[in-house]
Amino acid sequence: PLRAQTARGASVLHGGGVTPDLSRVRLFIFDADGTLRWTTVPGQKYPLAAHEWRLMPGVARKLNSIPWAEHGPWLAIASNQN
Repeated sequence: PLRAQTARGASVLHGGGVTPDLSRVRLFIFDADGTLRWTTVPGQKYPLAAHEWRLMPGVARKLNSIPWAEHGPWLAIASNQN
């Protein structure tokens, strides 16, 4: 599920099926592996180099649909990998 926090602190949870109102979301934080990208090396759980991953289907289209601006919303990528 996608969890987002609005500018006023309200939590928005998207578990699929219903598109949440993202107009009030100020910051999007995504885990990189398995959410935004796939590893292209068979058997490897996460990429170790820039050439070892690709975006998952639909990610570029969805990210390009968000009206990014200097005052938000912003994008952050999180990972617990090396």
